[in-house]
Amino acid sequence: MKRVIILPEEDGKKFFEIALPALAWVRKRDGKSKAASKRAWMNQYLDAKEAGRVWKAIWERPELLDKYIKRKGDDLSEEAKRVLLDWRENFIFGEFIVAKYLDEGAVFISVEDGRIYLVSGITSPIEESLDENLLPRQVKTCLIPFLGHLIYDGAMEAEPVAFIPKTVQILDEILRDAQENGKLIRNIPSDVPPPDREQWQSVLRTILSDRKHTSPEEALLESLNDPDLNILSKHDLSVLDKMLEKPHRTDEDWNEIKDILLDADLFTIQPPKSKANAKRFRAVDGILCEDGVLRAFTTLEKCQAYMQKLSKKIWGRYYGVNVISFYTMMETAKREKTRIIIDEPENVFKHFFLYDGETELITASLLSPK
Repeated sequence: MKRVIILPEEDGKKFFEIALPALAWVRKRDGKSKAASKRAWMNQYLDAKEAGRVWKAIWERPELLDKYIKRKGDDLSEEAKRVLLDWRENFIFGEFIVAKYLDEGAVFISVEDGRIYLVSGITSPIEESLDENLLPRQVKTCLIPFLGHLIYDGAMEAEPVAFIPKTVQILDEILRDAQENGKLIRNIPSDVPPPDREQWQSVLRTILSDRKHTSPEEALLESLNDPDLNILSKHDLSVLDKMLEKPHRTDEDWNEIKDILLDADLFTIQPPKSKANAKRFRAVDGILCEDGVLRAFTTLEKCQAYMQKLSKKIWGRYYGVNVISFYTMMETAKREKTRIIIDEPENVFKHFFLYDGETELITASLLSPK
């Protein structure tokens, strides 16, 4: 199946060529809009928040599109008119559960009737707006058809709630049934019938009742209480610090260091996806890879501190924190033939542990001036 996570480049340009003038026209005439400068109107500029507000006004009063087409008809191409009329007749505004990302697009499940849609991003994958680590997530948006594709209008409000693992299993079963029985909707309007209403409402009640009203950060802290995790104890952290302070480390010291690290789960960062910074910052097996080197942290506090530092280098709405065993990280480093920096210090000439995937050795290295 063809990969359609975003529109073809030319279609993406067409979307904005059609949508921006319509949004600007509606915004100027909508009584709720704030005054805008003439220069802004000439450039048809809207920030994301304001664009979302104007889209919402359109979906609440779709006759605004009729008025726009009537007023601007002579200036619109026939293709633009068809697209606008298609939006007018076939938009779906409401709440959805973004369940997961497939090669064909993002899976949106309608809260209203349980229909399942495969949605493409406009000029960037939806993952860049809603990180995969935050799924499943309940969102409010509008799905619209566009030149044979199914997209969302570019504005999305995500609910600050998390779903428990049981819900993820239910959603996976629903998606698997849809894939096996041809119930995935790739464009609208669609002749795919909704599931039985009573059955869907029963499933929906189970899903929504199991949500946890918690932030991703709080959910992470809760997960750290999992008895299967082996987060480093204060004693282990103290031993590692003392080992780094030593001018020389014996074979016995290195054996103790390895014993501690090989049994440990370490923290790492899942950076937001960005085409502009993909070469410098990316995730490899869920591990932060910065400038070709993997990054790991012995404590959540050190990981979060580095995340703040990282956010100044690469912009993004969502950074994920992953907890991965050091052994798994070593396997990734060996496969990628790269290194793992553990707790890179802020000051130069301070030691930190370094694992080399090619030599398969752990050493104490110094941070040198760049």
